[in-house]
Amino acid sequence: MAKGFSYAEIARLLELSTHTVATHVRRIYGKLEVHSRGEAVYEALATGLSVEEGIRIILSAGTAAPPRLPRQRG
Repeated sequence: MAKGFSYAEIARLLELSTHTVATHVRRIYGKLEVHSRGEAVYEALATGLSVEEGIRIILSAGTAAPPRLPRQRG
């Protein structure tokens, strides 16, 4: 998302459907308590979330116990 990829591009890169990507993005917004892509990218970078961690979170979003994102508001 931070690189400006569309849902279709993200889906191709991760070998997922665009619907699945949209669902994961919506869940990420919820975890970060944001409402837009820009806010999500800002919060992810502000918390120190790496690209690798983001992909791991996306891919594990459907599991029983998805990882928690670090919260560092200041």
